[in-house]
Amino acid sequence: MHGRNKAEHQKRVSDPTFIKALEKKVKNYTKLTQALNGRRGKEEGNNQETLNLTSMLLQINPDYYTLWNHRRSLLLTLSPHSISTKSEDDLTVKALKKNPKCYGAWMHRKWTRIRDREQGGGGREVLEDELLLTSNFLRLDERNFHCWNYRRFVVSMLISHLGVKGVGSDVMVMLDRSGFGVQVEGGGIKG
Repeated sequence: MHGRNKAEHQKRVSDPTFIKALEKKVKNYTKLTQALNGRRGKEEGNNQETLNLTSMLLQINPDYYTLWNHRRSLLLTLSPHSISTKSEDDLTVKALKKNPKCYGAWMHRKWTRIRDREQGGGGREVLEDELLLTSNFLRLDERNFHCWNYRRFVVSMLISHLGVKGVGSDVMVMLDRSGFGVQVEGGGIKG
């Protein structure tokens, strides 16, 4: 598939060492999933343990969208000061490194930015770091529309944060360094 040699791939997946490693990974994933499902709805008093389980599972399979929702629900039950924006950002970066087009990870990152802003954080430096992150992912694949959508969101937060009235060419550069994707028309952002 897409630049992979079929014969090499078949040789690799038929290797007994590969098969054993994959079986071990599947057993671990199944065990973690069963442990998490056993806790569902019974999180009272052990939210941190459940959060740790969701973190482990999302690092194995970041495309488990329901798990991102479960994680957000758990985080909402904790006090706002006990939620570490950095740990959530680290988790989403790990997930995005595994799959840069993971919708759940981008949406969780967006949710984290909104929560951070509501708590009085998420200043200019954080938003500029987010732009740098999106630039790095867009270098890998400029067609990653999840990343482009998140980038538009970050730029709109940055514009709001700076209190910009008219959108100028500097915002155009922030949005679209590669020449694709986003245009600024009449003070509004068009995607």
